Amino acid sequence: MKLGFGILCLIAAALAQDIIITNPSELFSSAQKYQNYTNVMQSEIFELITELRLSLSATMKKTATSTLSDIETDITTVFDIVNPLRTLIFITNSYNSYCLVMMRNHLLGFMDFSGFRSGICLYPYDRAVNKLLNETLNQLVIYDEEISAFELSVIEAFAGKNVWIQFEAIENKFLDSFNKFKDMYYDLKNKIADFSSDLEEKITELSDVLNACYKESHDNLNGLLLAIDADVQLCIAHENWD
Repeated sequence: MKLGFGILCLIAAALAQDIIITNPSELFSSAQKYQNYTNVMQSEIFELITELRLSLSATMKKTATSTLSDIETDITTVFDIVNPLRTLIFITNSYNSYCLVMMRNHLLGFMDFSGFRSGICLYPYDRAVNKLLNETLNQLVIYDEEISAFELSVIEAFAGKNVWIQFEAIENKFLDSFNKFKDMYYDLKNKIADFSSDLEEKITELSDVLNACYKESHDNLNGLLLAIDADVQLCIAHENWD
């Protein structure tokens, strides 16, 4: 009876390496166990990433609503600051003397500039929040890729190997991959747990900077309006002299 070439090579390799061919059921049992461990940990990380994406979406909605309120508050504050003087020179003293017309134009120009000033405060905030959002989304993609890289780690341990005579090498390879994945698993769990709170904290810091810019502008506005008001009083006094 002739033996097939593949079987002859297998026997020759076994004899040459002094290895006894054993039943690989133990190897596959171990492989299944670590594949299950890997699946469970991957599922947990993917769930955390999904929760983080939902948290990110909720944070951005909250941020958009809060920022819109800040913009409205800024514009309302400017109007409240300007309104007494506006009432004085547009309504209470509605006559069109050269002096008052000049003050009205001055005030209108000043209010126009306050609109630009509000946008100037908002611009760096908007850029910073968008940069932070993009960095966060990119980091989530990296997390996905890092976890996905281990999906076939147990299967890859069998690639190019002979289960009859290289079972130890196969098991060592998927055990090594599993230990690396386990270290990454714990590291990612800690990172993801802090990610959402860190994001909100950074956005809060940016919001504080935005509102500080608004406040500085309001303070400057008050000072400038005092000077305009003094000129308006001179205009009104001059009209009364006539």
